[in-house]
Amino acid sequence: LKRSASAFFRLGPRRTRIMARKKVRVTRENHIKRIIQDEKNQDKKSEARQARRQEMKEAMQDVVRAKLESVRLELEGEEANQDAMDTSSGKRNKVMKTIEKIKRKKQSAKQAKVDRKLLRAAKEQGAIKSIKVVREILEGKKKARFRPDGAELKRDKRVRVAREKRERLGFSKVDGAEEYEDEEQEDE
Repeated sequence: LKRSASAFFRLGPRRTRIMARKKVRVTRENHIKRIIQDEKNQDKKSEARQARRQEMKEAMQDVVRAKLESVRLELEGEEANQDAMDTSSGKRNKVMKTIEKIKRKKQSAKQAKVDRKLLRAAKEQGAIKSIKVVREILEGKKKARFRPDGAELKRDKRVRVAREKRERLGFSKVDGAEEYEDEEQEDE
């Protein structure tokens, strides 16, 4: 079976003969394109997943905040009744009201820390089941300081080693250096 030379060559833009692309190269290029496409698809999926998680987190926070707000209003109503019964001098009452105002300022989203008394009251009333879970929902999870096997985290180790190096080279003071200098001055 003889093939003509034109089967192996194709004409280029300048009417010159260009050799046909090798199958290995075409396969390799297609493989690379597929890998890139898969990475893009994975990025899109992960972004969508993060958006859904954030949405769910915000919804859960809204529900918990609504429950706690209802408990807070009930507690404030009880405290108002108690304050009405306690009649004392006007000046002291004004100071107490000011202090209560300061205590009860609306918390921003960043300061999502929850009042302990409010959480306990909410649990007693049955509005929430677990204080720990509610704190985790509102404040977010705290990152562990150590690994499960008790080892130090990589970033913490890097920071510590860099700090120790600075101390050795004399760029920063040693943590216990001030105490040591104080002891030397006392001895003299």
